[in-house]
Formats: sequence, structure tokens, C-alpha cells
Amino acid sequence: MVKMKNGDLREMRNATDLESIVRTIGHGLIAFDGCTSVGKTTLMKKLAGRLKCPAIDLDPYLNRQRGEFVNELRLPEVASAIEQAHQQSPIALIAGICMREVLDRLQLTAAVHIYVQLNSPMGIPSNLNIMDREDGHQIDDTYGKLLSETDWEIAAYHERYRPRSNADVIYVRTSGD
Repeated sequence: MVKMKNGDLREMRNATDLESIVRTIGHGLIAFDGCTSVGKTTLMKKLAGRLKCPAIDLDPYLNRQRGEFVNELRLPEVASAIEQAHQQSPIALIAGICMREVLDRLQLTAAVHIYVQLNSPMGIPSNLNIMDREDGHQIDDTYGKLLSETDWEIAAYHERYRPRSNADVIYVRTSGD
């Protein structure tokens, strides 16, 4: 686990620092989680290139246009991709929304959970209303009307799994980077 000495989550903004943490792990599955369009897959691919290890994006394993994510993943294919990745390298990276739930359904555990958070240039998380569900806050009606079915699934996932609070590392990006 990558926690600070005082027990706080380790927050970072530099991919090189994150790379060194992953290198110290040595083996296992490294999971990238977060809301939609925050840069999970981009960060994962960047690290995979540096580490020369396989990277699995969940999106290609999704039955599209069904309004759900986790229930519409082709989990046997995901499991097979993870197994193949581990045959290639001791470290494998995987990115997608609702990662803890996906791994639970696959009965797998990640060596490290990285929560990717996108902030505005002012430092405000782009998905603050969804992340606030971890603390029991409700989404107000005005904002709720703007959410897609997938966003509602992610909000419920945050309430159940608390992926940001339970992350080993929170990787913060600033929009425009």
C-alpha cells in the first residue's frame, strides 16, 4: 500500500513519481480508476510504454449502447486479457471506470489502485458531485438531470466502493495538461 506515514492518501501530479512507485511493486495488477474522461487510459498507456508492460483498457470489452458499464463488460474476455498480460510481464496495467467492482466480479485484487482525478486550473475536481457521493452527499436535481446513465452508475459505484478514498494513490491532472 502506498500511504503517507500519517495515513493520508498519497496524492501526486507527476507521472515519473507514479512510475517509480509502480516499479517498486515489481509484480501484480495495477488498476487505474476514476470518472469518465479524466485521463485514466492515457496515463496507463504512458506508464506502460515507460515500464514496457502490457496495458488493458476496458472500453473495447464493452457491449456498447446498453446504458450500463459493469454489467455490459465481457468479463471472460477481460479475464483472458489479464491472464495473457501476466504471461508477458510480471506487471500488468488495467484502466476503466468502476475498477474495484470489475475486479470483484473477476475475483481479482490489484496490487495498487490509482484513482485519476481531473481538476480545473483553479484546482476544483471536474466530477466533484460524483466524488462527493463517497461522503454521502446527494446529487442535486439540476445537476442530476445532466448526468448520463453511465454517470449515475459511476455515482452509485462511488457511494458503494469509495474508490477515491480507498485508493493507494490519487493521481491529479489539471485540465489543459
